[in-house]
Amino acid sequence: MNLGGIRSLVQFRLNDLGSYNIAPQMIDTFINEGLRKIAFETLLLEDTDSSLTYSSANDGFAAPTDFIKVKSLHWLDPTSSPVAIPQVSTEKIYSLRRDWLLLNEEAGTYLTPLGYAIHNNYIILDSTTETSPTLYYYKYDTALSADANSPSIDSEFHSSLADYAMYKIIMDTNALLRWRDELRQMNASKFKQGKTGRIRYVGL
Repeated sequence: MNLGGIRSLVQFRLNDLGSYNIAPQMIDTFINEGLRKIAFETLLLEDTDSSLTYSSANDGFAAPTDFIKVKSLHWLDPTSSPVAIPQVSTEKIYSLRRDWLLLNEEAGTYLTPLGYAIHNNYIILDSTTETSPTLYYYKYDTALSADANSPSIDSEFHSSLADYAMYKIIMDTNALLRWRDELRQMNASKFKQGKTGRIRYVGL
């Protein structure tokens, strides 16, 4: 189902319940809000970025604009296969950085970073290199702007966006219950695919 179809479903349900004159733009806003919540609650959508941009002002790499959470961060060591880097606290990063600089100086060669942290949507490494790591991450879906746009989630769950919009517009408790049940189904679908996560009801 595309944005136009989801909006029409909401309008049909509203008309069925009474005379509700809701602007299409408002319906679209809640549909897209639901789309973001699905991505955050289920972590169903994933992507890879191997061209992160380094910012000297922020001492790190800017996370992608659709970034939710790191799945894994990999470093391509010149002498080996990609190495997964562990996530640590920001405080630990600067402690590790001192160690990394000493080890790098003693080795006389470049060493793989020992850890990374996320701070203000920037990925900070314990190393001082500007070479980009490869980020595997959970992401938000692209906002639906044209009627022909469709969500990236499985089509069987598209109607959940109408349920979310119905709840936000008229506080329909039945729509809220359906929404929560659909989130559980999405999480169950993710577990079947070997992914992990847990459901959280944010803002509801």
